Amino acid sequence: MDDDEICSGDANGSLAHQGKWISGRDRQASATGRDVYARNQLFGLAGWRRNGLASKMHQAVGGLNVRVPIEYDEVAACSRGKQSNAFKMQPPLLTGNRHMELHSAAQFGKQRDFWWHRDFLDLMALRWKLADASSIADIGCGLGHWSRLLYRYLKAPASLVGVDRESEWVGQAFTFFKRVYPEVSADQVKFIQGDALCLPLPSDEFDVVTCQTLLMHLKRPEIAIEEMRRITKPGGLVICVEPNNLFNSVAFNSLTETQTVEEVTRKFEYWLRFQRGKQALGEGNNSIGDLVPGLLAIAGLTDIEVYESDRAAPYIPPYDTEEQRVLLNQEQDWRDAGTGTWNYENARRYVLAGGGSESFFESCWRQLRESFELERAAIARNEFHLAGGGINYLVSGRKPI
Repeated sequence: MDDDEICSGDANGSLAHQGKWISGRDRQASATGRDVYARNQLFGLAGWRRNGLASKMHQAVGGLNVRVPIEYDEVAACSRGKQSNAFKMQPPLLTGNRHMELHSAAQFGKQRDFWWHRDFLDLMALRWKLADASSIADIGCGLGHWSRLLYRYLKAPASLVGVDRESEWVGQAFTFFKRVYPEVSADQVKFIQGDALCLPLPSDEFDVVTCQTLLMHLKRPEIAIEEMRRITKPGGLVICVEPNNLFNSVAFNSLTETQTVEEVTRKFEYWLRFQRGKQALGEGNNSIGDLVPGLLAIAGLTDIEVYESDRAAPYIPPYDTEEQRVLLNQEQDWRDAGTGTWNYENARRYVLAGGGSESFFESCWRQLRESFELERAAIARNEFHLAGGGINYLVSGRKPI
């Protein structure tokens, strides 16, 4: 396993909380019980799976993937240790079609090995002073790619806790970690199932709390940020890595000049309606990266810094680097399998929710498919090229002492 792998963090927050987030004395009133529970789980003494809450969070109904939203009140929200009266189970909500895969499964391919330059991460580790940190929590860890990259910069012996909503990713993450760091004691590393909106972790516990491409999937990213702030030690660092995918979707390539102005603007409108529709349906904001600095400030973090990844994904004939081959193959696989943005039903759902008409969607869908085939033909002739730039922000802030 290449130790320079990278992954997107992917805890979507399977508890679809409704109502207000607790604040002030209300938050303090519930903190003691929550932290006692969280410390017990973190050190292996208890877990929410024992009280049955986890099994209620994910249900299979008629072969459909279902999420069960839970309401909560202001004082008892996110308290743990027992099933609080604050939690009220609601009717199941369908979140996709019968063949919906695990969250972000299509995104965990080999292309993530090429998300970061090692020397750029070396620089960020210096900027973030990671050598002074000895504990890290990776929220929405997926298979743990992001925290594996950061772990090498921490002060040894460092502890790592990864949290993800999907049990399958949690079950595999430790194995991947040990392949890269076989010398690290198992006592120092734990991957647990949990909700980004209500973390099963104690307050003031970690020197660094981070997420990567997590907030873009959340209806209420501010709640996840508040939770990340809560579990960070005073003086500790919160790091969020999030994109502006609207920009990334409409970057120009060598065929753009052959398109009419109307075709180019229709493509932009399609992706804007796609993004707005996803937001309207409560499934997140694909361009949340632009908003993260302000969200960290609202959460009370200070010393906020914003950087951009220096990694591009160019296609340059004859496409003979490993990176280009992997990216080209991955794009074809997504198109053939109908996953990610090539999932017809999801794309239609988002565009219509974003105010697009049926005829607008079908016209744009045909244009996207035709453009893809034109690109593939140009690639076969060694004529297609692009710089592959994108916007991927790295935003950090410190918890006041």
